[in-house]
Amino acid sequence: MTTVTMDGMRITSKAMHDALTANPISVTEAKNKAEQLYMEGLSLIEREVASNPWPDGIVTWITTDLDEIISMTKVQHEDPFLYVLRKTYRVFAELTWYQCWHDQRRPTYPKTRESIFKNAKTILENLPPEMKIDEGQLVSSIGVRFDLRCIQQAAICLHPNDSIWKKYNIAITAGIAAAGLNVSSMYKVLKQLGTTVKRDWVATWYIDIWNLRWLSTNITTLVAFEDRIAPEISKCLEKGGKYTICLTMIFIDILKNPHADQLLKDRVFYGTEGQRGLKSLVHLERNYNLAFFGREQIEKWVANMRKADRYWKTRHLAMEHLFTFAKDDASPYRKASIQSLSSRSDLVRATKERRYEKEKTTYVQKARELDVMVRPFIESRRALEDEYVTLEESTRGSFDELRLIKVTEQLRQIEELDGTKKVLENFDTFSALLSQRHVEEAKMLEDMIQAIKT
Repeated sequence: MTTVTMDGMRITSKAMHDALTANPISVTEAKNKAEQLYMEGLSLIEREVASNPWPDGIVTWITTDLDEIISMTKVQHEDPFLYVLRKTYRVFAELTWYQCWHDQRRPTYPKTRESIFKNAKTILENLPPEMKIDEGQLVSSIGVRFDLRCIQQAAICLHPNDSIWKKYNIAITAGIAAAGLNVSSMYKVLKQLGTTVKRDWVATWYIDIWNLRWLSTNITTLVAFEDRIAPEISKCLEKGGKYTICLTMIFIDILKNPHADQLLKDRVFYGTEGQRGLKSLVHLERNYNLAFFGREQIEKWVANMRKADRYWKTRHLAMEHLFTFAKDDASPYRKASIQSLSSRSDLVRATKERRYEKEKTTYVQKARELDVMVRPFIESRRALEDEYVTLEESTRGSFDELRLIKVTEQLRQIEELDGTKKVLENFDTFSALLSQRHVEEAKMLEDMIQAIKT
């Protein structure tokens, strides 16, 4: 492999810039240079993971070049180019903050942090829909959005506040440096910081995902995968959200890597009996036992349906890449991808209109039983509440204790009926929202399968 040098990367980033400022411009050439820089950045991460740091200094020059390029208004609708550039942008933003913390323990300029964060935010706000089929072609931005969120978090690391910086330097001075500061020990320090720092610091998910993605960089053997990534799979699946998106992207990177062993590729595509692979991530879904959850939790889910289904982006990201395999006649995973998409489509169509009928029936029956129980005294609720206050305020020993117990129980039953009715109301709303999500997913899958056939 060609040795990566700072001068070489500067030449590549300048060539990318020149391709976009020439007359006529060449977006294809710029895209190729972005891909080249991305691969070179991965090789630098690989060295850091192996505790063999790159000796040519901090890559701030490249990161600021990329920041300037990605802010060009002329490329704002050049999606194929931006989709490659965002990967390169993330890699070098993360390399920059890691090298600053590791080598010299000093931040970048605040304006560097602010520019990177702002540019990532601007692109996020201008991206196309997360997924749709347009004239037989898949348009998706889930992976791009995820990388841009990571870039924003990396920007925060570029210039932490003085309190964080002081605590970090104390931590590495107090023993970690003696054992050697590397990716593993850096991760431990940053996790520790996350438990003590609440302001002006990264989101809790980012440090875990940064560590996992770096550990997965350029994995080419099944042995390395089982050592670095396999132990984390169950934790990611449990947490969902960005963790399972990260896991999906790791699987995809391995499947795209021409140097990865076929055994490894088969492992991440098919999974094993005990662990999921890309093929089965389209079925990753939380099964809600709504009778188990209280009214407040269901109300939160109703208020934010997308957070309630913490796997939907993961499913769609997996669907996106299975669709790509299914459209490729030369792919060894074409048949399995079609089967997986078809089985998911069949399942979603079969269940989209009858989600949680059994649980709903249970709640309806409970509401009816309570209604019969409290009907004799529900109209006198206000009088019962007044009587309860009077009995409570009576002098001890001078009131009817049995009557107080009876009134208390009647009020409790009324409140339970109110609560059950409210849960049932939210239950209906929530199950309807889930069904709507399945309707949307069913339509997406139907469009995919139709596009595969044509």
